Amino acid sequence: METIKIRKLKTPDFYRVSRILKTMGLKLDANGKTQMQMGTEMILALFENVHMAAEPIDDFFASLISVTAEEYKEMDAEITLDIIMQIKDTPMIANFFKRAEKLTK
Repeated sequence: METIKIRKLKTPDFYRVSRILKTMGLKLDANGKTQMQMGTEMILALFENVHMAAEPIDDFFASLISVTAEEYKEMDAEITLDIIMQIKDTPMIANFFKRAEKLTK
């Protein structure tokens, strides 16, 4: 199985992630957490609540690998796991949540 590489995250991606998290009713606490802890917490929360935002998640993941949502839905589940792991390991994700949390205080 070939590994898929996600594109670099851009500003609109954070808006999409924010909408997905809101749809799922998730609020992640970044206070004092490492990038790895934040990524792991986000992934677990997504798995538990994916049914609440399946379509926006499909659209977002498809955009990260430059395919349509329809094409993405036909791909092997391993592709989804590759995408999730790459997102989890992206330093900007943890920084985004840490900064967003500061804005709400």
